[in-house]
This record gives sequence, C-alpha cells and structure tokens, in this order.
Amino acid sequence: MKRSALAGLFVCAAMLASPVFAAETTSNTGKLCSDNLQRIKDYLSSIPTTSENTTDNLKKAYETAQDAQAKGDNQACVDVTTAEIAKIQKLTTGGNQ
Repeated sequence: MKRSALAGLFVCAAMLASPVFAAETTSNTGKLCSDNLQRIKDYLSSIPTTSENTTDNLKKAYETAQDAQAKGDNQACVDVTTAEIAKIQKLTTGGNQ
C-alpha cells in the first residue's frame, strides 16, 4: 500500500510540473527567436560584400521568421533563424569551422 501511495504521489507531482516546464520551454523559444532575429538584423545592417542572391535569400528568410514570430510560431522562427545564422557563420569564416 505504501508503495502505491508513493508512486501515486510521484505521478501527480510529475503531471502538475509538466505545464511549468512546457511554459518555460515556450518562453525560451520566444527569446531565442528574438535573439536570432536581432543577430540576423545586425548582420544585414553591416553585411560584407556578398552576392546579391545571398543577401536577398537572407532577407527573405528574415521576413519568414518574423512572420512566424508574429503568428506565435516561435519554433518555426527558431528553425529558420538558426539555419540562417549557420549560413552567416559559414560565410564569415569562409567555411572553416
């Protein structure tokens, strides 16, 4: 009996804690989205000489990420911005990472 009561308490505690962790993850995703958008914006304002196509692609990705953020889809925003930041890092280091 003691084991079942103890197991029940653990299950209840885990279920009650789940929304807290989910909210924290959502909040972190939103911050990461904003931070990544700022990094891309900073890069665009001080962009070195690159092909026009590269700049246009980066601007389109930035707009796509902003749209996703406006719709509340922070995960899509993070996915797009993370991929673009990886491309920026590759461009700025000449692919030597």
